[in-house]
Amino acid sequence: MDKRIFIPPPDYEARRALFRLELGDRPHSEKINVEKLAQDTDNYTSADIAEIVNDAGRDAADSGRPEIDVETLVAVMARKSAMLGAGGKPAIAPAPDATKTDDHGGHH
Repeated sequence: MDKRIFIPPPDYEARRALFRLELGDRPHSEKINVEKLAQDTDNYTSADIAEIVNDAGRDAADSGRPEIDVETLVAVMARKSAMLGAGGKPAIAPAPDATKTDDHGGHH
């Protein structure tokens, strides 16, 4: 049996830092509230957050807007939530239960 390591999704502080990092040098509105974005993305991975910001940048450019704005980020997040279905959040597998034994009685 392969060893599995559970890596939890980023917490609020990490998501806030990820939004700041991803927005970085990209032209973006000063009205973007990364604290609110971090609150609204519980259980999102760093890849999810990168995708949201990348898609928002593409959408802004495609629409001829000079910068990423709050409305564009919210629209991208809504699209992502709609694609994910019920709950609107990425499906993160729960942490494995370390108290359970495997089906082979511990023999490999």
